[in-house]
Amino acid sequence: MQGNFNHTVARESATGRTLLCVCPNSEHVVRAALSVFHRHRAPLLFVATLNQIDSDGGYTGWTPAIFRDLVAAEIERQEIDSPVFLCLDHGGPWKKRGHVIHVSHDECLKATKSSIRDCIEAGYSALHLDATGVNSQHQVRTDIAYQVDLTLHLQTFAEGLTNAPLSFEIGTRESGLEASALPLFKEFMGTYFDEVAARRMTLPTFCVGDAGTTSTPGPADPDRIRQLVDIASSHRSGLKIHFADDVPNLSIFPAIGVRAANIGPGMSAVEYAALHHLCNLDGVPQELSTNLDDAIKDSLVAAGLWSDLIGSEDQTSSQPLLQQRLAYASRYVWTAPDVAKVRAELNDAVSHQLNPDLLVQQRLEDYIANYLIHFGYLEQLGA
Repeated sequence: MQGNFNHTVARESATGRTLLCVCPNSEHVVRAALSVFHRHRAPLLFVATLNQIDSDGGYTGWTPAIFRDLVAAEIERQEIDSPVFLCLDHGGPWKKRGHVIHVSHDECLKATKSSIRDCIEAGYSALHLDATGVNSQHQVRTDIAYQVDLTLHLQTFAEGLTNAPLSFEIGTRESGLEASALPLFKEFMGTYFDEVAARRMTLPTFCVGDAGTTSTPGPADPDRIRQLVDIASSHRSGLKIHFADDVPNLSIFPAIGVRAANIGPGMSAVEYAALHHLCNLDGVPQELSTNLDDAIKDSLVAAGLWSDLIGSEDQTSSQPLLQQRLAYASRYVWTAPDVAKVRAELNDAVSHQLNPDLLVQQRLEDYIANYLIHFGYLEQLGA
């Protein structure tokens, strides 16, 4: 969208910084990210999953083309001149919740290709080709030959759609691998890069591996990350980490050589907390806090997401755990009518005291800025 993706990544890698990649899970997140990245003079990679943004609108209501236009308008409005790139995250069969309707692999692959086509036509710079998905009847896939073949198939398809330069992210990151994660990553990388060399295809910019981080906040494992960095570096590629949300030891990322990291659900938790802060202001009707949570819960249930994202009553017997999961899951229903209605009522209730959208954006900017500082980007005064 703005800048040369490969040149930007190479330049930032040479500085030893870690690129921060933001999942655009709400309009507030998009605006906050553009503002704070510009202030820090940092290149911004929006990494959009097919759940968030797709041909059917995803849970944000945005197609890739709508998302492109929204970002372009915001770039113009904020007069941003720092690099901004649109990227696909988890582009592969059964990596979207809506893919459960596709029983056969061929049906799901066709849907995935259609989404990839829309992303490329919208001007996306990079694609995460994720071959780890399985339908609901299967367990975690560890078939490396299959994963390599599917990754190369998707890459060949994508490159055949455009003459414009495309960058790729590949790898084996998925939950459930546990102790087998490192050997599987090493095997995948060796097999994939042998095939890429033999076919003279484009080398991927990033390789994603399981660094021990998950959607449940906790520290990253430096020893595990060093091994992943060494494997990726041996193939002249950079390691990218998913689930960097709320990791307390962020500074190890650039120190160890992590080239990029994704954040997403953590920003939803920030937005959720900001709304509850507004609910607790003087003069705000007490029921709005309860109404907000009820609207989020009901909308998650209506969308069939409650059991997957929140869990059973036994798993959520702890109130803090329930609130944490609800905060992370809220991103799926920000645009749901009932949730939007409560948010509008809340905005009306506080608008005489402050600008509610500005408060939400500032909280998000503070959260994002913390990552940029730990990743080596100091705020540029006067920018």
